[in-house]
Amino acid sequence: MKEQLISELNEFLEFIGWIEDINDEIWFAPLGEGKWRIHDVVTHIMRWDMYFNKVTFPASIESQSPELAEHPDYLGYNEQSIRYGQDKTKQQIIDETKRNRQLMIDQVNSLDEDQFSGGYPGEREFTLASYLTRFFTSHDKHHMRQIRDFIASRLMIESLSPSDEISACRVFETSIPDAFAKEGLGDLQEDIQSEVDYKKQMLRASLDQACSDTFFLVAKMGQQIVGTISFGPCGEDAKACTNNELSGIGELGSLYILPGYQGMGIGSALIRDIANLLKRQGVERFCLDSGYRRAQKRWQQKFGQPYAVVKDYWGPGSVHMVWVCSVSDFADVPST
Repeated sequence: MKEQLISELNEFLEFIGWIEDINDEIWFAPLGEGKWRIHDVVTHIMRWDMYFNKVTFPASIESQSPELAEHPDYLGYNEQSIRYGQDKTKQQIIDETKRNRQLMIDQVNSLDEDQFSGGYPGEREFTLASYLTRFFTSHDKHHMRQIRDFIASRLMIESLSPSDEISACRVFETSIPDAFAKEGLGDLQEDIQSEVDYKKQMLRASLDQACSDTFFLVAKMGQQIVGTISFGPCGEDAKACTNNELSGIGELGSLYILPGYQGMGIGSALIRDIANLLKRQGVERFCLDSGYRRAQKRWQQKFGQPYAVVKDYWGPGSVHMVWVCSVSDFADVPST
């Protein structure tokens, strides 16, 4: 129970890490008419964490008969929290949020199971586990979903244009090193730069459609490009892993999302829109491949079992996977 709840508390900490790079245009925009901004939502969650750390947790440990109860004026406390955040920068709120949530996790983790699951006096007879679930992890999930939905509503997916080149290349410059680092390969600086340069070259070449058989879609939040995807001829790695069986099938690739926008459905939206475009063009299948372990795990959930798995492709212990997919499985437009 304790391990599961700590994992759920940590989800919000990870979520803050994801949205940290969101630009100010999104961060300070109201989530709807008369609604809070992301800045306000994060601030008030941080302030509740702070209240738990300074008031609730010490009382539950030090008092002989502690009572876990809802704050007597939670609406007033929320208003105080919003005022607190008005003079704070985005980074100040993010730093305070990380610090307070980590302290909460550490304090909860320090408890033994009896302290965690034992009942406390009070009208509602909370345990610390049920209290944290009721007022924190459920609350986190509500607001994380709210923020994700808002970001998705601001998303635009368009064909790459010449004016997008610099912003799209920045996606590669940020996302590719991040992908390598998350694989534990951040020290392979030459390989990282080679991959970044290759993707930039491919993108720039695609802008001359008279000479290129590859095209890109880009995902935008306001004027910022936050993700890319491409479709073109089957790549050399996919062909090598399948003995050239897929030479006649186009490849979906260059799916990169800025780290601050990952986990928000942008990749799925790009896949859907490029599948819609391919379906209108009469394309029935596409392939894709990956040597990133994290991506492989996601793609197996999304695309199913791979068409080919090649061990030691990039070196001892590495695995490269290739998928072949039906366009209609990922498109949401009717057949023409």
